[in-house]
Amino acid sequence: MVPTVLHPRSASPASGCETLDPTRRESTGQRGLLTLPLLLILAWMLRLYRSGRQGLSADEIATLQASQAPDLAAFLQSHAGLDHPPVYFLFERLWVSVAGTSEFALRFPSAAAGVAGVVLLYQTGRLLGAPYVAVVAALLVTISPLAVYFGQEARGYTFMLLGLTCCLWLALRLARGGRDRWWVLWGIVAAFTALTMYVAIPALAAMAAYVTWQAREQGRWRAWRWCVLAGALLFGAWAAYANPLSSVYDTAGDLTPRADMLTMLFRAVGAPVAGAFLPDPWVWFTAVPFLTMALAGATTATVSQRWLLAGSVLVSVTIVMLAAVDRLGFHPRYLLPALPATYLLAAMGMRQVRDWNRGIALAAGVLVLLPMAWALANAYVDPRYRRTDFKSAAGFLARSYHPGDVVIYNAPWAKGPFEYYVGHTLESIGLPTAALARSGETDQQLEVLRKRYQRIWLVRWQDWFTDPQRSLRAWLDSRLPKIFERQYPFVTVEGYLTRPPVEQLHDASTHPFTADFAGKVRLGKAAVDTGGVEDQGRLTVSVEWLSLGPTEQPYKVFVHLVDGNGTLLAQGDREPVFGMVPTTRWQPNTLVRDDYEILLPDHVAEGPYDVNLGLYLERGERLDVTGAGANFARVASGLWLKR
Repeated sequence: MVPTVLHPRSASPASGCETLDPTRRESTGQRGLLTLPLLLILAWMLRLYRSGRQGLSADEIATLQASQAPDLAAFLQSHAGLDHPPVYFLFERLWVSVAGTSEFALRFPSAAAGVAGVVLLYQTGRLLGAPYVAVVAALLVTISPLAVYFGQEARGYTFMLLGLTCCLWLALRLARGGRDRWWVLWGIVAAFTALTMYVAIPALAAMAAYVTWQAREQGRWRAWRWCVLAGALLFGAWAAYANPLSSVYDTAGDLTPRADMLTMLFRAVGAPVAGAFLPDPWVWFTAVPFLTMALAGATTATVSQRWLLAGSVLVSVTIVMLAAVDRLGFHPRYLLPALPATYLLAAMGMRQVRDWNRGIALAAGVLVLLPMAWALANAYVDPRYRRTDFKSAAGFLARSYHPGDVVIYNAPWAKGPFEYYVGHTLESIGLPTAALARSGETDQQLEVLRKRYQRIWLVRWQDWFTDPQRSLRAWLDSRLPKIFERQYPFVTVEGYLTRPPVEQLHDASTHPFTADFAGKVRLGKAAVDTGGVEDQGRLTVSVEWLSLGPTEQPYKVFVHLVDGNGTLLAQGDREPVFGMVPTTRWQPNTLVRDDYEILLPDHVAEGPYDVNLGLYLERGERLDVTGAGANFARVASGLWLKR
């Protein structure tokens, strides 16, 4: 009998996996095991870098709110109604009870799942019979811009990737036979993956077809039935519960951006390399080498491998793109389910090119890895690709807000991030809702707010979705003077006065006043509001200035809180009306209204205090009060502050 000699890369038709020469397998396997720890260190570093410094997104706040539901019934019902499956949120609910609710704590599970996905994709590559494929695939997912970005987000994307990679690994195990428990385990993992993110279902459906084909080839229908039963019981129970409660997202208008097929194809092609973090002209160029490697991997794979890997990629991408046609927006994150199989195909193609010509393989590797590193750097530092900076916007609003103000969120769900950073101290309202925008009641609501509050703060975020006609901003701009506009990445804070800051008088010289500052400016009324002292540590001074004409130099206003000995304890200094009406532009016979705020430090205890007010130049020279022998006016004496 003539002995059979296997080629170093002969395919096993039963399993669709390769057989390597034992000597070569041992050497490459050892190198792979040495490389894996380095990749894991890199994966941890990339996913934890700045994880605790970036502000939380609205979606991450939704995760936190879900984790803090009062009981399990309320938790399940809220997620059924929001069309989100519960597995990831249930895990976070358990996690935050131990780790807390800081940005780092909320995001750590996603980072850990991403690192675990690197290990599992490495093991899946080894099941394909090639340690080289395992190392390259693990490297690609380690530095993948999308995988890293969502490894720093408190959402279920990396959990979904981990589940899909596990399903790929189990599917290859099933191709080798094995006990019934492996089939049952595939059904369980597939169900939990679908219950983590619904967008995983198309890829899981393609894998399920592969598993069914393996059952047919191996005659394992009994094991297959157990697999189907396990998955159906888990997913079917949730589907039956959630379906009656499911909802559809609403929009306030028809001007929201729509995703066309060409745009979606463009983003889909670049997603594995560029994610969403490269300028559009570069996406095609950076994607070509990677796609070439993936196509090479698909054409050189066995029929079984092609069915499993290429099938899950094509089905997932096609269904996601068809579902997104003419719908609101499109983001490459919807293509995340295709990443594990895509990286395996690219690694297989890279190995084939390496066997043909190592120099070309090296050049192709550089052309793939450099754009990924560029996109990853953009995701970290380029403001165009940062998360919505609710953290900075909330900090500015907290410093600027005082009692008598109201905050309008044009996207009501933006309220969550602001409350996370500043607490529930801001009086706010969400406008416009879709119902208000359609019924025309928004104008009536704004008119009520204008009469009730001194200042209106508008937080604009995603107005292309909630207020596509920009009616909210147009109403405020046309009726109220704007005093502030601060732009942060993808969110803007604008401030409006509900009453004109300047009023024309017939004769300012005959108007009653309490202090005359060197014949240049007179102080009319001054009122001190202590309503925000106890809860917010804020003291508000409302002032009416009487202008006798423009000054030669711009003066700033100081408002000082002093004790009985005259020691300065806190102050609030700025230009009149936030710099909108400098004293060099004050016209004769005008009244200028302004509100000043003093933030009280913790060491200011309960007791009596005085409030002094005056004007000074930038270099520190103050205006004297005529006939008072002082350079300030005392607007409150013996004012009792309760802390």
